[in-house]
Amino acid sequence: MVPRYVCTHLAYHEAQCRALDELVVMSAIAEQTASVDGADRSGCFFVTDAWRRSGDGWKIAARYSTRAEPAPEASLQRMFGK
Repeated sequence: MVPRYVCTHLAYHEAQCRALDELVVMSAIAEQTASVDGADRSGCFFVTDAWRRSGDGWKIAARYSTRAEPAPEASLQRMFGK
């Protein structure tokens, strides 16, 4: 069986975290090379994760994402070395 979701590259850029007692919120630009059932899902996305303390560790409570707006060429070179 072929996996539904195949990711060959994932990198977070410009990550920011905020801790609020039992909750941590992280936002970042995620750059990925991936496919779902053979359809390309590569690109840059703005992601926000909410993590909550659970027992002796942390678990993700929610993830929100949207395609990132295209950045000016100078910004891409600075962030990704492209």
